[in-house]
Amino acid sequence: MLKLQRLRQQGVVVHSNDKPEDTLTITVLETVPGGVGLGFDGDGFRVVRSEIYNDRGYGGHKDDRNK
Repeated sequence: MLKLQRLRQQGVVVHSNDKPEDTLTITVLETVPGGVGLGFDGDGFRVVRSEIYNDRGYGGHKDDRNK
C-alpha cells in the first residue's frame, strides 16, 4: 500500500504499466471533519466503493477479502 498526503485540488494519477496513456485521475475535491470528497476522472474504468466491490465478489473469493 502507498500512503500519500494530498491537499484540496491535488490528486494522483493511476495507470497500468502496459498502457500508461489510459489513466484514472483521483482528485481531492473537499475536506470535511471525518472525511474527504474525491473526484474520479478516466475513461474505461468502473469505480465502486470497496465494500460493494468486496460484497459482490469482484475482489476474489469472499474468504480472501481480508488477506
